[in-house]
Amino acid sequence: MSSASNIARYSIILKELRKRKYTHISVLVEKVKEKSEYLRSELGDKHKMGDGERTIKRSFKEIFDLWNILIEYDYSERGYYIVNEESETNDFMDWIDSYEIMQTIRSSSENLPYVFLENRKAAGTENFKTLLQCIKDKSCIQISHKKYWADAKSTKQLKPIALKEYRYRWYLIALDMDKNDEVRTYGLDRISDIIQRKRTFKLPKEIEISKLFEYSFGIIYNQGEPEKVLLSFKPFQANYVKSLKLHPSQEVVFEDINECQIALNIHVTFDFEQELISLGVNVKVLKPKSLANRIRKAHLDAAKQYS
Repeated sequence: MSSASNIARYSIILKELRKRKYTHISVLVEKVKEKSEYLRSELGDKHKMGDGERTIKRSFKEIFDLWNILIEYDYSERGYYIVNEESETNDFMDWIDSYEIMQTIRSSSENLPYVFLENRKAAGTENFKTLLQCIKDKSCIQISHKKYWADAKSTKQLKPIALKEYRYRWYLIALDMDKNDEVRTYGLDRISDIIQRKRTFKLPKEIEISKLFEYSFGIIYNQGEPEKVLLSFKPFQANYVKSLKLHPSQEVVFEDINECQIALNIHVTFDFEQELISLGVNVKVLKPKSLANRIRKAHLDAAKQYS
């Protein structure tokens, strides 16, 4: 059974569970069977997709192991439901949608002349499969890691807990065993010499993987309380920001014909500041003042290069 078939089954299950509060197993079996028959007729037997009740119930565990999305049975309602609906599934469903678009494009050469794809690939993907398996096995690992600004590699002893994609690059989220299990991020394109240890680990109860980056922008992990950020956008730019949010906490607090003010509850990190700088004159930081001063200084320093 192909990986594409597995992902297709996961997609159907989650989409059906999101349509209604509780879903009977027979509905899931029927929907998966319909998709399975379609895949076999269009792409051949190699894309056969398991569609039995036992396979679907096993998929619940696989979905949880891979993406921390918990599916349980409610005996009073006699149906399955997603326990952590609000916090867990949005990013994954976005990924599923993107995956299905790519499968549609690749299913026939007739589609290619009408679709233009970005001519670059995510960096570090050659390490993806190995690290994902280590995460699933909860195996401690040793890696060699080279920072962009360093001349030599360093050796890291890690407990790998997740993988995160950000702007065409993949990152390993891990607990650094040499630094009291602090949460750290490592670019996959800078990782080499991966050694999977026999030693396994248990994830500390206080760490919820899905919430590690709840208040983050990008891949910089930050502990502590998030900050209240208030931004003022010109109407034209505001349309883009409202359609593709900077952060899930984003909220429009004021809007007229001249500006749109958006509030965020976020950790102010280097990644976030770089995003604001890239928007140039289309955004103004209203609060906090310290952030506004840093963005102002960055623009002044940039202007000096042309004076």
